Amino acid sequence: MLHCVRAFLRQLFENGRVSVPLAGQPFEAAIECEAEVLAFDRSARLEMPAGLPDFDVHVAMWAAERLAEICRLVIARGAGTDEFAPAFAVPCPAQPSPATDYSADLFLRHLPSLWTFTGRLSPGDPLLAEVVRFASAWPLSSVGMKMDAPPDAARVTAFAENAALLRVYADRVLACGDESRLNVPAVERAVRDALGAHHELCPPIARALAARDSACTPPAALDAPAHTP
Repeated sequence: MLHCVRAFLRQLFENGRVSVPLAGQPFEAAIECEAEVLAFDRSARLEMPAGLPDFDVHVAMWAAERLAEICRLVIARGAGTDEFAPAFAVPCPAQPSPATDYSADLFLRHLPSLWTFTGRLSPGDPLLAEVVRFASAWPLSSVGMKMDAPPDAARVTAFAENAALLRVYADRVLACGDESRLNVPAVERAVRDALGAHHELCPPIARALAARDSACTPPAALDAPAHTP
């Protein structure tokens, strides 16, 4: 079977089950994959809120290739840490923006489940730390992953200026109960709006918001004792 990114994308789109090369057999270069990538964009727009940013096919192809290579590393358990670098070192072809984050998310949204699968398959695997490091640069796509620190506020703002992506992000925060994502005021407001009075939908987030409210509430002023002449 031809192990190219094009075949990988077709499998991912059709049933979510993919095949990857064995260790030492990297993916062949992706050739004429635009049709496959555009299919992911069309499908995503049917399921996500209106108002999504423009689609950048070059960013999407970059993200698809990164996902394919990470999948290969997960399965190729004989791979040493020296083989990690090529999979993560290729820079994204565009600067952070709503369009960049949306386009990359078509494929990088699979990172949390891939990270979880890897942890169950091989706890303590050094690949886990590399995936987390890579995913930390893509907060829209990495909700639910255990990070060393909350996502960078400026990095979140880069895509959250788009209302549709902010809503997607808030929904993912609630779905995962990821309290670490409440560090950006715009995100906290969006999460509050999405949760409303239905705290039972996500008790961990409801408790985190209540704790924030308590911390921000000034203590009640005590009445001064009456002066007795």
